[in-house]
Amino acid sequence: MGKYYTNEYKEYVAKMVAEEGRKGTEVAYELEIPYATMMRWVKLYNEKKAAEQSGEHITPSELEKLKKAHD
Repeated sequence: MGKYYTNEYKEYVAKMVAEEGRKGTEVAYELEIPYATMMRWVKLYNEKKAAEQSGEHITPSELEKLKKAHD
């Protein structure tokens, strides 16, 4: 069984790459997270931020899909 990461942790890691400009490979190595997994978190984080900035509204069903994809 794989490791479980909380949503808060995923967002924290994604911020390190997306906002602080750290290299994804370095962060993945330091935190012992598979690179592809971490980059998926970064992608979801960037999509979430873009939706918030554009003022785009998300339906409850779309929100559930995002949550499931994020976990």
